[in-house]
Amino acid sequence: MPTETDQTPEEAFLEWVDKNPLRRWRHAKKISIMRAAVALDVTMTTIQVWERGSATPSEENMAKLEEVVGNGTSRAWTRWANKQPEVV
Repeated sequence: MPTETDQTPEEAFLEWVDKNPLRRWRHAKKISIMRAAVALDVTMTTIQVWERGSATPSEENMAKLEEVVGNGTSRAWTRWANKQPEVV
């Protein structure tokens, strides 16, 4: 099994994306991007952008995430976002 130092920047980024709290919740519950978007009243593109870390949910949307995904999502999101690897 490769260690973090053996990973390419792209591999490290993909591993980081897989740890996104929303993505982990969706996969654990077997919820599609479309169903998550409907539940959160956002577009499918928004879900994809959030999961890739290209954007952060607004306070209003973070409150929706807390309600739908569960309490602690905001804290988990902050911890996840702070660990974003540098992609060269």
